[in-house]
Amino acid sequence: MEIIRIIVTGLIICFSSWLVGYIGLYLRTKIYDRNLKILRPPFLIFWIGLFEFIGCVITILIILFVVFNEETAALSIGFLLASLIGFWLILYSINWKIEIKDESFIFRNMFGKRREIKYSAITKLRRLKIGGYRIYIGKKSIAVDYFIKGADNLWDILKTLKI
Repeated sequence: MEIIRIIVTGLIICFSSWLVGYIGLYLRTKIYDRNLKILRPPFLIFWIGLFEFIGCVITILIILFVVFNEETAALSIGFLLASLIGFWLILYSINWKIEIKDESFIFRNMFGKRREIKYSAITKLRRLKIGGYRIYIGKKSIAVDYFIKGADNLWDILKTLKI
């Protein structure tokens, strides 16, 4: 019985690693459209967050109502913390947005707070090693990830302004 558990665990780890790698390759493919004026994360991130959140919540409910004891209480707390990652992905995919305009861009963060940032207010622009770039406005910064569709449009605008 122990060998079956080890084999199933190994298969689950292999499948999850393959799935994460496949999703990463999918997200790296960019749609380069010069007319794209609204930058948003792909909708796939919403679905990943939703499935992760729902899976953790269902697991917590099963632990609490079916097999609850002192040992599984700590496990349910771990799943509760893991469900926060899914909730973060859901908020990020729904709320995060950049609208490109002629003299400025409007940035809406993960919590829905909007700021209009003029191109002249940008103090520094830095390309990240892992992909994407970071825009500095004084001491604050905005990270634009490599999988955001249309991220190259804003990068090209900022580079032509020679920031």
